Amino acid sequence: MKHMSKFTFSILLILTSFLVIGQTQKTYSIPPKIEKYGIRFGTDISKIVQSFYDENYKGIEFVGDYRVTKNYYLAGELGNENTTVDDDRLSFTTQGTYLKVGFDYNSYENWLDMRNMIYLGMRYGASTFSQTLNSYKLYNTSTYFPEAPAVISGEKYNGLTSQWIEVVLGLKAEVLKNIY
Repeated sequence: MKHMSKFTFSILLILTSFLVIGQTQKTYSIPPKIEKYGIRFGTDISKIVQSFYDENYKGIEFVGDYRVTKNYYLAGELGNENTTVDDDRLSFTTQGTYLKVGFDYNSYENWLDMRNMIYLGMRYGASTFSQTLNSYKLYNTSTYFPEAPAVISGEKYNGLTSQWIEVVLGLKAEVLKNIY
């Protein structure tokens, strides 16, 4: 009995010391990562820059996305372009507006407080546009045509439409606060 009480006392002393150590040790934890969800708006700077250095091109595109889940975003683009193509045989001008909607999947695992993206996406696009035939030139018409075909230069085709699906691969990296 005497040995039993010493054994019980020793066990209680050891358990009490663990309890005291457990209460006095500080625990450190990393604060939970706050994921940012919401809408982002922007513009495609490449189209604006091209408008300055290419006299045959004028265009602007507004882009936006909305984060739906951790890796999926709804995405959209709205743009307007006016471009002239001058070739050896043909010159034409196209002007129109387009809208593209779809999604992006972000495959990049960001560090804390980063919102960079390496993404793969898909868009459905629709546009309305017009084309003007500025000029054309036929070579050696006598071989293929006894008479030159009746094509009127300066003819304008209005009310044209187009629809398409495109696959998008890209990256977005924050170069300055909220500028990607």
